[in-house]
Amino acid sequence: MPTVHREVRERDYFFTPGFMFFGLWMGLAAGGLLHKGFSSSRTLVRRRLTPVAAVVFALSPIIPILQNFSENNRSNDWIPYNYAFNLLMSVSKNGILFTAGDNDTFPLWFLQEAEGIRRDVRIVNLSLLNTPWYISQLRRLEPKVPMNWTEEDVLPGGRATHQRNDINPDPNSPSAVRLPQTGMRILIPSTREHPILRVQDFMVMDIIDANNWQRPIYFSSTVGPDNFVGFGPFLQFQGMVNRVMPEPVTDENAINFERTRFLLNEVYQFKNLGDNSTPLSMTARRTMFNYSITFIQFAHALRLNANELRRDILRLEMRLAAINPTGIEYVQEADALQEQIEEMTEKRQALIDEAVNIMDRCVALFPWDERSRIFRHELLVEQELFDLAKLRLDQALAIGPDNRGYVRLNEELRRILSRREE
Repeated sequence: MPTVHREVRERDYFFTPGFMFFGLWMGLAAGGLLHKGFSSSRTLVRRRLTPVAAVVFALSPIIPILQNFSENNRSNDWIPYNYAFNLLMSVSKNGILFTAGDNDTFPLWFLQEAEGIRRDVRIVNLSLLNTPWYISQLRRLEPKVPMNWTEEDVLPGGRATHQRNDINPDPNSPSAVRLPQTGMRILIPSTREHPILRVQDFMVMDIIDANNWQRPIYFSSTVGPDNFVGFGPFLQFQGMVNRVMPEPVTDENAINFERTRFLLNEVYQFKNLGDNSTPLSMTARRTMFNYSITFIQFAHALRLNANELRRDILRLEMRLAAINPTGIEYVQEADALQEQIEEMTEKRQALIDEAVNIMDRCVALFPWDERSRIFRHELLVEQELFDLAKLRLDQALAIGPDNRGYVRLNEELRRILSRREE
């Protein structure tokens, strides 16, 4: 017989109502048995067996409590709260934030509605953005979301329907679309890559165009590239969000360093992470990967800038070596080049130190994430900080001695050190 899936996904909390009703019926049955026992005409049953049964029934909940309490205890679990707080605080005042699913939406709504935190931010859930009732709410409820679509457009029979992506007759080529109000020119993925344009795709384009830069608009880091609808080249990395910019970003402004640094160091909260005070479920750990990615991307951007400075320093050193020492202006030119080299070297070292420190912090917060440790190791080896790389790798091997990634890195580091000794 084929498997019949009766739930949208495998989640234990889907069955909580069933467990509650099952416990209710067991309690009624136990009460009925005790009533029958204490009402029995037989002395042995009434005075001896029934009291023992009553004690057993009263103590029976202790076993499942002891077995399941630690795994289901949420008294010290601040992960959803802090995750929602960090996402909301990533957005500038009166911003609009596109989110993908439930884990990056419901906690944010809780903070806004129950805690009163950042109610100026408008959460736009992309999954719900395919439904007419949700689009209508975005239009009517404060803070309202700007859009060109009318109420009639989102009613049944209107424009709010999924459509084939037939903008470009060539199925292998993206389609260029110009937004009339912002003047942005975006490339819709090809029919082969994106055969269907969903309602949410049309709405993302409409909202960004209708907003016309009056309010900042962001995509959460949890939103996948298939939801960008051509806006990927316009997204600037800012911590846990990507901000929509008027022009395509370049390598120089792909990341807002000052904003990201401020968020990571001054704003974001990571309560009870890294101290093993709260056991983390697999769902929580997968959610925390978004934190790791934020740290890694920021450190990688610092790394790229440091490497660019190293190339500039090498060019200046070649110029310095090529100067004619007998020239009249040799001393002045040499001093000027040497001063530039020293300034760039100091700046480069500051970038490397910041990248290493940010990755040390990342590993301390998420010690189970091997990606953070591997990236930090590659960073240290690239900058020839071999002693520190060996120390950090030994710490990783102490935690995961059988981890293939750590073992491979350790073998590679040994070969590098042996060649240097030769």
